[in-house]
Amino acid sequence: MRDQLRPLRQPVFAMLWSATVLANLGFWLQDITMSWLMADLTVSPAQIALLPVATQLPIFLLSLPAGALADRTDLRRFLLTTQTLMIMLILGFAATLAFGAVSIGTILLFAFASGTLMAISAPARQAVLPSIVEQQDIRAAVMLSAIGYNASRAVGPMIGGILLAIFGPFLAMLSYAGSCILVGLALLNWRPTTSRQIPSTSFAGDMMAGTRHVLYRADLRSGLLATFVFFLLVSPVWAFLPLIAKGYAKEQTEIFSLFLMAIGTGAVIGGFIKKLTSSATFSQTLRNGVCITAVGMALIAGVSSIALSLLGFFIVGLGWIAVGGGINAFVLTEADAAYRARAISFVMIIFAGGLSLGSLLWGQAARHIGANGAMLAGGALLCMLAAYVHFRPLSPSRSLAG
Repeated sequence: MRDQLRPLRQPVFAMLWSATVLANLGFWLQDITMSWLMADLTVSPAQIALLPVATQLPIFLLSLPAGALADRTDLRRFLLTTQTLMIMLILGFAATLAFGAVSIGTILLFAFASGTLMAISAPARQAVLPSIVEQQDIRAAVMLSAIGYNASRAVGPMIGGILLAIFGPFLAMLSYAGSCILVGLALLNWRPTTSRQIPSTSFAGDMMAGTRHVLYRADLRSGLLATFVFFLLVSPVWAFLPLIAKGYAKEQTEIFSLFLMAIGTGAVIGGFIKKLTSSATFSQTLRNGVCITAVGMALIAGVSSIALSLLGFFIVGLGWIAVGGGINAFVLTEADAAYRARAISFVMIIFAGGLSLGSLLWGQAARHIGANGAMLAGGALLCMLAAYVHFRPLSPSRSLAG
């Protein structure tokens, strides 16, 4: 436990981590607001599944250019610019809510725009970690970032559900804007101690070089491919969570909030279970996370009890952080330092691509087998993925311990 918390002794990391946790709280206020508005405007699984697609598609399309840009620019100035644009976008959507102009189209447009800004800034946020913590603390810093994100997921939906039920979506969006302002202030106070050397190569050349670095490394290539399949198969959890919540309580946001809290709580607890997140190799971490997630999805699909569904979402959270945190730490520690942002951009690409494509495919499948049927099918396919990774470990298997 002491080693896992060691990065917080670094003042810069502690400041940025704390501000980001608050911003993540705001993000979950936005997420629950948009998801609930969509579920209120339509009961079509195919239409509701468009929301994660609109959010994740820009991340899939823009992460590699964003990674190349992050490797050749001033990270502090870059992050300040994107944070300012995000604040302006959130305030614009809040104004739309205030004037009663919300529709499925405006929700999807805002989701796409916010996804674009997240895609542009995400590689830089990850790539900055090695410059503010010691080399031996990178993995712990990645896991703390994941824990902070999921802790906000555990608390944010509860706060969001309360704000949404009592004050409405307008105040929830204003709260998100306020949390983003705090991140901007933290970035203003951060003064990098070393200057970055900007490469003299072309922007297109940087993207090609980053792509070659990932594709020519067997360990990175196989790890990213297996993780993509995981995101593809776990996407029914995120795509149909509002519908599952609606099935228990049609007009109450509290159930939806509880389900999100269960996932976040599972991820936070899982982040501190060293045997879950610090296996000897990434193959073992991936296999364990996939198996655990499959159990959670099967439980969600097979029960009609809120209590057992909460347990299922909690189990999904345990598996989610094992795979999500594991692949981030694996790529940051194994990729060459000059390619870190571009390498981590591939994690964003397979995350967004897997969830977007999975949401589209499972949305269509749910029209025939229902949301629970899609969830059960995804869990069954995850079991096959776990078996494949077990009998054919990713090559070469590198240590994640330490």
